[in-house]
Amino acid sequence: MNQYHHLIGKEKKEVLEELGQDFNYYHNDNIWYYHIRTSWIGRKTVLFICFSEEIVHKIKIIKYYGKKI
Repeated sequence: MNQYHHLIGKEKKEVLEELGQDFNYYHNDNIWYYHIRTSWIGRKTVLFICFSEEIVHKIKIIKYYGKKI
């Protein structure tokens, strides 16, 4: 479990209040991602939030190098 697990079950409005508006739409309005950090060696950490009917139903943290996820 991660520090963002508590977001599951929250509405989009609640996510915006907690995390702010620094998200990026991914493929559509139902998948948002937040850039969490970039390490000194360039590894990026991103939080993906998947919505179903305006409610968070899945979250995933991905770490990667380079420009593409």
